[in-house]
Amino acid sequence: MWQAVMGGNPSHFKGAEHPVESVDWYKAQKFLHKLSGMVTGLNARLPTEAEWEYACRAGTTTAFAFGGTGVARRFVGERQRTSTLGGALTISTPAKVFRKNGFYKIN
Repeated sequence: MWQAVMGGNPSHFKGAEHPVESVDWYKAQKFLHKLSGMVTGLNARLPTEAEWEYACRAGTTTAFAFGGTGVARRFVGERQRTSTLGGALTISTPAKVFRKNGFYKIN
């Protein structure tokens, strides 16, 4: 959607199912403003911190949304799609992964 609205993709990791990254708050605001102008009645905005946490938690009560504790499990993730190199992500995780609360995986 970013590319359709903004005319380009600033991401380092590109792909139809990958989220847009490498975007600051100001660019996100510009995107939301342009998107709202394209769709009658839409007032697009970033989620509040509470809304973001709710979506990321996916109905869980554990330390991490995917359960358990520990740094190693944090990087593995549910579908083992994200690889690491010295703790830095080397590829983004496709966004079209549903959580049990019905939201796409966003964290």
